[in-house]
Amino acid sequence: EYMKLHQHDIKESKNLKSMLRELQDINSDLDQQVQSKDDQMRQSNERTKKLEMQIESSSVASKQKILDLAATLAEAEEYMKLHQHDIKESKNLKSMLRELQDIN
Repeated sequence: EYMKLHQHDIKESKNLKSMLRELQDINSDLDQQVQSKDDQMRQSNERTKKLEMQIESSSVASKQKILDLAATLAEAEEYMKLHQHDIKESKNLKSMLRELQDIN
């Protein structure tokens, strides 16, 4: 008699226990998926940081090359200015020499 009365409750309890096990399995699977995604995000962030460092390093190197080229260009311009003055002076001296030769 007691068993008949509680048979439905026992069956319901077994169903609930089965559902609880399924939920625990699902929760465990979800935890693993979340952990996997966290690991992927961590790895992605590490790669991103490495790339940012490489870009920054390249940027610094590029800036330094630009500065070096600008300095070289300034030196070349200064050299040209110096030689332009020498060329003008040389032309003036040649002109003066011709005049002297014409006079003599």
